[in-house]
Order: sequence, then C-alpha cells, then structure tokens
Amino acid sequence: MDRQRVSHHPAVAASELEPLMTAEDVARYMRVSRSMVYKLAESAHLPCLRIGACLRFERLTVERYARGEVHGEPEGRVVEIKKLVA
Repeated sequence: MDRQRVSHHPAVAASELEPLMTAEDVARYMRVSRSMVYKLAESAHLPCLRIGACLRFERLTVERYARGEVHGEPEGRVVEIKKLVA
C-alpha cells in the first residue's frame, strides 16, 4: 500500500503533498536519538504537529532547523490536530 496519497484538488501544490516525518525519520535525518527529537519538540526548539498522541514534522521545517534557520517559538510550539468526528 502506497503511504503517499495524491490529491487531485487544484489548490493543493505538489510541495504540500509530501508526507510528514515521524520522530524516527527526523532522528535518522539529524543523526540523533529519537528521544532527543522528542525533547527538542517538547521544549519548543523544533516545531511540530501533534496528531492525537503522535508527533509529526514537516520536512522543510526539519531541514531549516538543521541549518539553524528555525528557532523555537514559546507560543504555539506544538500544533495539536484533533480527530474530526462526523
């Protein structure tokens, strides 16, 4: 099963279709432990999305953080996405 789904919505840019990174993906990319990734996210140094109990990271943000271009923001460091119940 292909994890990446393609949207046919014309307003969605191709760059927005890139899947989010897991903490494991980020740890491999940055060559640090997964627990270090969680510490960076929870301490507001590495911006992330919280989807339920999971943390997810945008690739561009991780790359910018690794280059020193992203600095944590005390307000809104974790964006929480809750399930929508129909």
